Amino acid sequence: KQDGTGNISYDPANHDFMVRTRQAKIDRIEVPDAAVDDPTGDARLLVLGWGSTYGPITAAVRRLRAAGQQVAQTHLRHLNPFPGNLG
Repeated sequence: KQDGTGNISYDPANHDFMVRTRQAKIDRIEVPDAAVDDPTGDARLLVLGWGSTYGPITAAVRRLRAAGQQVAQTHLRHLNPFPGNLG
C-alpha cells in the first residue's frame, strides 16, 4: 500500500519503505525468552512446538517421561520476532 494514503502501490521505492516501516515496528516488540519445561534439567532432547501443536506435543512428552525418557519441551508463541534465547 502507498504510504500516507493506503492506496495500492506498485512503486518499488514505496514498497521498500513500507517493508522497512513494518520491520521497525516488529523490532520494537519485546518478546520474553522461551521457557523450557525440563523437570530434571538433564534432558538431551528438546521438543519444540508452535501453535496448535501444544496439546499433542505435551501428551507425547508426558508419555515419554512416564516411560523414563529425559525429554524437555518448549512451546513458541512468537515466530517473528523469535525469542532471543533460542539463537
